[in-house]
This record gives sequence, C-alpha cells and structure tokens, in this order.
Amino acid sequence: GATGATGPSGSTGAIGDLIITTSTYMPNATYSNHPDISFSLTAGIYKIDALFDAADPSNEDLDLRFSYTGTVTSINYVIDNAVYNTLDSDFGSSDIAVSTSGGAEVLLGYIVVANAGTLTLQFKNDNFISGVTSIRPGSAISLIKLN
Repeated sequence: GATGATGPSGSTGAIGDLIITTSTYMPNATYSNHPDISFSLTAGIYKIDALFDAADPSNEDLDLRFSYTGTVTSINYVIDNAVYNTLDSDFGSSDIAVSTSGGAEVLLGYIVVANAGTLTLQFKNDNFISGVTSIRPGSAISLIKLN
C-alpha cells in the first residue's frame, strides 16, 4: 500500500511549558510582572491556557496584560466573558471581575510571535485604595507551540 504522510518534525507541537504559581502574588495599582510567570519564546504560534485563583476582599477588578520583548504579530484571548485582541486587557471591553471569596478565572487564547523574546504576564489592582487583590498559589498557565 501507499506510504502514510510524514509526521511533524522538530519542535512543532512539542514545545509546551506549564507554570504553576507557588506563592501569593498581590499586585498594586500599577502593572507589575507576576514573579512566577515568564516564558522564553521563539517565532511561531502558541496556544495559551490559564487558570487563575484570584480573590479580592473589596470586590474590585483585576487587570492583566501580556508583555513581550519581541514582536507580536497577533494575539486573541478570552477571559471573564470578554475577548481581547491586544496584549493589554485595558484596551478591551471590560476588566476581570474578582469576587470577595475568590474563584477561578479561565483564560484561553493564542499568540503569534514574529521573533524570539520573553513573554511575561502582568497584573494590577484596578482600585488599589480599597482592597488587595491576590493571585493565589496553584494558579497555572500553559503555552504550547503549534508550529
């Protein structure tokens, strides 16, 4: 019979990183890097899956953004029923609502990068005066290179 198709070679579909946070992170009123979340990327398309355990005793909002040292061709992700197509969720239609008792925030999306660089995730408390938002240990983000 005919020979089957050759499967993928190299790193396509094989590069994946999972980061699970180990300490509580409490962002203030300005964006800052989450100390546990940083990825070194090469050019390509990456699938992003994340689950954040976040809480805020004053029921404020949490903002997040991606920061990349290289060039991003495109990005698209959804969190808290809002879709974003920029690195910064502030440019989207809403912030991420965080309840007083905490809960899961799921982020799904992709990012296309043109060249190598470092991707970090930054957070800020939208109203730092009235409460302290926290990203709890056990929050996780995964990036898988698709091509």
